[in-house]
Amino acid sequence: MNPPATIADLLRTRAADCPDRTAITECDGTTLSFGRWWTRAEAGAAQLRENGVGPGAVVAAAMPDDSLGDAAVAWASTVLSGAVPMMATGLDANTLARGIATVGATHVIEGVEAQPDRNGRPLRVEEVATAPAPLPDDTALILHTSGTTGDPKWVACGNENLLWGKRVWEPRREVSLLCSLSVRDALGILVDTLCRAWSIVWHPYFNPADFIALAARHRVRAASLYGTWATRFTGDERPGEHETLENLRTVFISGSPPTPDAIVRLRSIAPRAKVVNLYTQTESWPEGTMTVYNADRPDSIGSPTSGTTVRIEGEDGSELPADEIGDICLRPARPPRRYVGQESDERKAITGDWIRTGDRGYVDRDGRLHLLDRWRSTIARGLAMVPIAAVETVLTQYGPIREAAVFPVPDNRVGEEIAVAIVADRPLDEDRLLRYLLPRLRPQYVPRRLYVLDELPRTRKGTVARHLLWRLTTEETSANDRA
Repeated sequence: MNPPATIADLLRTRAADCPDRTAITECDGTTLSFGRWWTRAEAGAAQLRENGVGPGAVVAAAMPDDSLGDAAVAWASTVLSGAVPMMATGLDANTLARGIATVGATHVIEGVEAQPDRNGRPLRVEEVATAPAPLPDDTALILHTSGTTGDPKWVACGNENLLWGKRVWEPRREVSLLCSLSVRDALGILVDTLCRAWSIVWHPYFNPADFIALAARHRVRAASLYGTWATRFTGDERPGEHETLENLRTVFISGSPPTPDAIVRLRSIAPRAKVVNLYTQTESWPEGTMTVYNADRPDSIGSPTSGTTVRIEGEDGSELPADEIGDICLRPARPPRRYVGQESDERKAITGDWIRTGDRGYVDRDGRLHLLDRWRSTIARGLAMVPIAAVETVLTQYGPIREAAVFPVPDNRVGEEIAVAIVADRPLDEDRLLRYLLPRLRPQYVPRRLYVLDELPRTRKGTVARHLLWRLTTEETSANDRA
């Protein structure tokens, strides 16, 4: 079939050729078919037009981050109305307000009803007064980054970017993909499943037992999860008596790459599956570097894919030769994405066609990328994705604290626990610090482990060397554990 021109064309095609096929299965078991997705999106688009939304407007989808189906309906409703969707699910009120002002959204979708009201309106919509921001031509979607150095940055994606190299496959046998990612990260996969007429089984509340049960129940062919979650497998998990993972052929891992031991444990559960590490950024997704796990090269995260170019920059911006450590930059082959309404910072930026990732590493003589110091933007604590920068901002506003660096530590109960290394001007009273943090942070965002250091470890460029924090804190005798 011909390549799709727009996301609307793609969804229209699927609603016509396989309307009854399940597009999304939610974590509570409810489903959304391609046909129902289209019908609800048409009703949502009509409602948005009644509210004065039209071409060129930006609509923020700001529902809770607990339903991929609702996010998909809000996205498609906005696209069909002629406006540009700004996907802002799960953001706190202050970050959302700043994002709306930055991007210039005129309306906010606060929720999607399971059943339309008596007038057929499926959305809860509120109008907001903001000045529109200039958008790149053909903007079809606005996503936010994870907020590595402060508030999230907003990235505009055109139809050409989202659909570059795609084709619409004939809807043959049903195939399922298990997705244990947040709504924001699942949207890119949703485009691929639309192209292939696959079904997404969405279960962001990851634990190994549920992963195995869902993969077996839905006979999934592929799965996608974060590297930090892959480390939760112990190797002792096994499918139940009447369960099998024989259909699972590929496991895609994004975020921080798991250790080789974690991959070995994962493969012991699904021996027929190849494990693929994907290293990328919101600014370049879905391109990046990808490798199928190779026991002989466990230290490398892979070679460039899909025409993406990788280079390592020195402190003066020049390209470094093989085996020299520097800043990792990516240049995707597809049309670039652009920031909206704000300038990028020096640590992570789109500069021309190049994307500076903010991570450090080197390329070996075989062209494989090695990641040495990754700027982690979130910590996967239980069900919560904790924004590192937001927690650090609150901490450094507390009087005695001069510097704070938040980082994850392994925890058998919640996967990753929140730790913070602090440089203070005077001794800290931990009870007072806790009373300060609780009204300003969600309870699950409050650090459980506190380490006081004389100074934070740094790279030659002066940025915090976070990969050294855990090593330093294990030797720090003044550490206190609240857990």
